[in-house]
Amino acid sequence: MAQPSALPAGSKLWPQTHETRPCLMIAGLLYHPDVGLILFDTGSREDVIKSWDKEFLECAPRTWDKDIHSLPAAIKATGAGEIDDVKAVILSHLHLDHTGGLEHFFGTGSYIASSIAKAS
Repeated sequence: MAQPSALPAGSKLWPQTHETRPCLMIAGLLYHPDVGLILFDTGSREDVIKSWDKEFLECAPRTWDKDIHSLPAAIKATGAGEIDDVKAVILSHLHLDHTGGLEHFFGTGSYIASSIAKAS
């Protein structure tokens, strides 16, 4: 995002300073008796700090430990199973902080669904 060359006097649009706050990337793990484990959203990709542009990092984690914060570790910590036990992934929308964990499901055969409809 390029900085505007001129803003009205008194504008607070750019540059802004922000305090650092912890950020939670959400993914919900559900259990259905007929299906098994279902993951709702997948959070960010594991190398988010390295892969996102600085403008996006405003809403990204500042610290990240793979053994604690990775999607496989988080699923295992629930005691419900391993990431390989996830049978379906449902995506609320296609933003990077909700779909980044899809990298764990490439080629696994897990069913992936999104509510995003095709535009006519």
